[in-house]
Amino acid sequence: MAEGRREQPPHHLSLPPASKRPCLRPAPRGPGPGPGHGSGFPNSRHRSPESLLDCAAKAVAEKWAFERVEERFERIPEPVQRRIVYWSFPRNEKEICMYSSFQCRAAGEDGPSSAASGAGAAASGSVASGGGGGGSTAGAAATTGATGTVGTGDGLPFRRGIRLLETGCVENVLQVGFHLSGTVTEPATASEPEVTHKVAISFDRCKITSVTCGCGNRDIFYCAHVVALSLYRIRKPEQVKLRLPISETLFQMNRDQLQKLVQYLITAHHTEVLPTAQKLADEILSSNSEINQVHGAPDPTAGASIDDDNCWHLDEDQVREQVKQFLSQGGYYGSGKQLNSMFAKVREMLRMRDSNGARMLTLITEQFMADPRLSLWRQQGTGMTDKCRQLWDEL
Repeated sequence: MAEGRREQPPHHLSLPPASKRPCLRPAPRGPGPGPGHGSGFPNSRHRSPESLLDCAAKAVAEKWAFERVEERFERIPEPVQRRIVYWSFPRNEKEICMYSSFQCRAAGEDGPSSAASGAGAAASGSVASGGGGGGSTAGAAATTGATGTVGTGDGLPFRRGIRLLETGCVENVLQVGFHLSGTVTEPATASEPEVTHKVAISFDRCKITSVTCGCGNRDIFYCAHVVALSLYRIRKPEQVKLRLPISETLFQMNRDQLQKLVQYLITAHHTEVLPTAQKLADEILSSNSEINQVHGAPDPTAGASIDDDNCWHLDEDQVREQVKQFLSQGGYYGSGKQLNSMFAKVREMLRMRDSNGARMLTLITEQFMADPRLSLWRQQGTGMTDKCRQLWDEL
């Protein structure tokens, strides 16, 4: 029976010549992300096997603080540093969406989510320039937000961020180590002129650890400009100029180059940095100063330290403030949807095994316990209203 069948020769994967090993290639220069980047993103049409360098760098970037890598290995080749830095930025748009709206819907999903336990209310009126709030409830096509406007999800920071990205409003994107910066331009409207905001994002182990935006947004969630810059980095990594942490660049300079760098920096920003530069110079020249007792110097682009918590950026002050504001609205009636939305966000974070879910729940609980009406009800011997009891049961 087996005589008529011809055995197929086994298929062997051919190994590249020794001179072609990715880990020995020179570090990529310019905007390109380097070898093996194509298969790291699902939108790539032509997928190629990832190099061993990229496979290892992805695992290290997600699990290890860069400081631990530096402590463990005496010398880290520049190509390896570049790939670790490259893969340390978040890779999932759904995570960006989770931190930019009450309702999580990644790009490509139609309509705002209605899975927030029947509560898809918008954020409070404090979300002025950062993205406003629209949403939907289960069984409702649109919800009236705290600002009094009706929206179908298009006003959410995540949706606005996508529009800013797709209309080419994100420019000057630069990644220096674990720090991403860029400018996001809000197009002119009938009532507002065109405005450009500077955005800065710090990240570590595939999590955004801090955000800064010139729009001055104060809200629980990231503003649309932070969303636009983050999605630009995820969708167009090959267009982002990538540099090693600034301390690595300074290490390669000689004395004359360092002096020229400092003087040009002071000249370009003398009104902002000159007082600080002179203060630091005085301290460095003083042998007894505290700055001379510390080995090395801080580098904001070198990633988090080993002892830092590895969690997504969450503005705890804003969580407290908004819960307090919701509770202060008489009788809990006007704030029920917003608070239910916050509970839904906690459940979503816990499903994602995000440590901020427990943090956010703790902050909400503390504000509930600090509500002055609790002691008043105890003194008067009166019971809670039905709506209040429902919120406590939810908590």
